[in-house]
Amino acid sequence: MPKYNVIVVTGKSNSGKTSSLLIVIDKLIEIFENTYNEKQMRPNNIGGRDGKDKWIILEHNGKKIGILTQGDSEWHIKNGFDKKLGLCDYYIFAAHLYGDTLNPFINNTISDKRNCVFLNKVGLITDSVDEEEIMRLQHDDNEHFANMVIDLLFMMLL
Repeated sequence: MPKYNVIVVTGKSNSGKTSSLLIVIDKLIEIFENTYNEKQMRPNNIGGRDGKDKWIILEHNGKKIGILTQGDSEWHIKNGFDKKLGLCDYYIFAAHLYGDTLNPFINNTISDKRNCVFLNKVGLITDSVDEEEIMRLQHDDNEHFANMVIDLLFMMLL
């Protein structure tokens, strides 16, 4: 049996990876709210460039799910998983597809690469100049992407 069941959310900077994963965290907390107390359900802040990165470990049917929104370098991913998330049964994290982020982590840490699913988060493209409309469209896009991640996670949990 593979050591990890991993969902990797890839994409360029500012494509909505972190925002989408924050929505994933909020929705999973809502879904699992009857099985956790308030302290267990509180995401842990890890800062990041804009201060909004978080990590959390949730449990569903005895399986631990570790989510890390930060993943812009190999160091962040390794320290996030090794130091904060421990040994979970499932992982969801953000990463760039280039540079020192993804390849070393996958090659050095994940023993069965066949169990990694890559979802590419493409930033919203719009001709609109209305800032409010752009914000709404970005939120809707991130929400849709978050739902895909959650659907994929529940398929993995079956």
